[in-house]
Amino acid sequence: MLLLTDTLPGACAFARHPRVPFSGQPLVVVSRVFAVTTIGYVPEPDPEGALARVNEQCFNNGVARPRKITDEALQEATSRAIEELGPGFTVADVAERAGVSVGTVAGRFGSKAGLLRALMISAQDKAATGMRDRARAAGGGYAGLRAALLGWFPAMSPDVAANNVAALGVDLTDRELRALLGELFSAVEKEIRTLVRAAELPSAPSPARAARVLTGLVNGSVLAWSVQPKGALTTRVAGDLDAVLEAWRQPITEKGD
Repeated sequence: MLLLTDTLPGACAFARHPRVPFSGQPLVVVSRVFAVTTIGYVPEPDPEGALARVNEQCFNNGVARPRKITDEALQEATSRAIEELGPGFTVADVAERAGVSVGTVAGRFGSKAGLLRALMISAQDKAATGMRDRARAAGGGYAGLRAALLGWFPAMSPDVAANNVAALGVDLTDRELRALLGELFSAVEKEIRTLVRAAELPSAPSPARAARVLTGLVNGSVLAWSVQPKGALTTRVAGDLDAVLEAWRQPITEKGD
């Protein structure tokens, strides 16, 4: 049995009706407004007016079902969609990778733009926390700074790198996403400043300037590698990074020595 409705509440009311027709048959509900397809089963009538057992909350006797997927899991599915498809991904692509309905994703984040905003906000804390954790694991100091920067971008294929860079380009055309990206960079630079102070780099510029240089260096290396992917990404970043850090690590000498 197919039910086409312009409103999801209308579909819900239909399924809740105690005298719903065509009992014992499959029920497919399509909402043009919400772009949700719900497939369920209309049970035989009973004295309590049993409802269709389907996979959307409104078809569950009006009682909200517990969430079976976290916001973080949906954001991770968004990241995978970007890595695999680039900026052209859709909410349906995210839903497929998360194993949920499109309605679940849309109900949680509203739209593709909402997903991207949530992903960017989440990345701010994760990036800074990840750097602190990697630096601590490496014993802090110079080794900690180097480990934090090398682990900023994980190993990835050229296609994944290209898709992420393409998505970045789209982010920059959106004023709100561009502002969130700026906040992400600020959070990363703040963490790098702290690590630079503990790294004993006598020939480095001020921690603030050093943090800007290192942020630009790592991002630039990843961008350049995505265009000309020769060798492994981690090898490229390590080589560029060491060229700067080793120079900053040298003791200051007086002119003429």
